[in-house]
Amino acid sequence: MISNPPIHTKERTVVAASESKDRNPLLTAAIVLALLFLFLLGVHGLGDGFKLLGRDLLDAFFRATSNPIVALMVGLLATTLVQSSSVTTSMIVGLVAAPENPLPVATAIPMIMGSNIGTTVTNTIVSLAHIGRKDEFRRAFSVATCHDFFNYMTVLILLPLELMTGYLQKTATWLAGSLGETSGVSYDSPLKGVLKVGAEPMHWIAHTLFANNEQLQGVVISALSAGLVFLHCSCW
Repeated sequence: MISNPPIHTKERTVVAASESKDRNPLLTAAIVLALLFLFLLGVHGLGDGFKLLGRDLLDAFFRATSNPIVALMVGLLATTLVQSSSVTTSMIVGLVAAPENPLPVATAIPMIMGSNIGTTVTNTIVSLAHIGRKDEFRRAFSVATCHDFFNYMTVLILLPLELMTGYLQKTATWLAGSLGETSGVSYDSPLKGVLKVGAEPMHWIAHTLFANNEQLQGVVISALSAGLVFLHCSCW
């Protein structure tokens, strides 16, 4: 015999349905565009910040992460610290897209694989919230480790293949080249000007704090840009 759902459940359903109806689609679109602009501004600011850090510092970082195992650990540690693989992946994309001294794609691939492993820490922590109830904890921890082992096995299979053949790097490079050659014309995007204007406050703050030290300015701009990317991923 199927029992009727509790009254408070029905009330919550009605309230949720009314809220979804009252939500303005134009407001939703504006919020999505604003979050997208925050993400692009953060990526743009990361490029500006790393440009100011200096070639020597970036070369030292790239040399340290040229080892795929070290790059894997960097991605894992970064995701474990910020508890968001989206933030780590977005920052790696910003490093690769930097106009000067970009992060090599071959180094970025293990870092992204590491971020996929690091994100499994989150679901394991969530499962620990049920540790006081034996049956709930058994089910929660089981599905958490299922997610863990999926990401571990993916890296164990794909990373050696990438190191032996470089198929991911070659495929990504080919796709980027194919998309870049489709138009055959040069296009000056107005978005570049908007992002440049949007990044001015970060440059002003960095210059005000450290007027005579470009590297510290780069650190400030990179930190603020990473914060924008983190804010975007948190709100999304």
